[in-house]
Amino acid sequence: MIVASDRNEFMHVEAEMMSAIGRFMPGSEGIQHWLREVFSPQKRRRRFSVDELPEDLRRDVGLEAESDLLRGMEASQRRLLDRMRLGSM
Repeated sequence: MIVASDRNEFMHVEAEMMSAIGRFMPGSEGIQHWLREVFSPQKRRRRFSVDELPEDLRRDVGLEAESDLLRGMEASQRRLLDRMRLGSM
């Protein structure tokens, strides 16, 4: 469920969702287009890794690749070390 505080915020969220599926931005490659291409009858694929998705599509759809998780953990560890060095913990 999406909760928006005002109409502009709701329209922004709606625009992001639409661009993610490829119907909002003209000329954009949405998730539907990408999936159609990946699972074309010629390729005979049944599975794919989230890591194979282009980064902008992963972000639009709200999926995280393993590399995204690792970057997030590294950033979190750096912040923790910085706080410990400053004596705030």
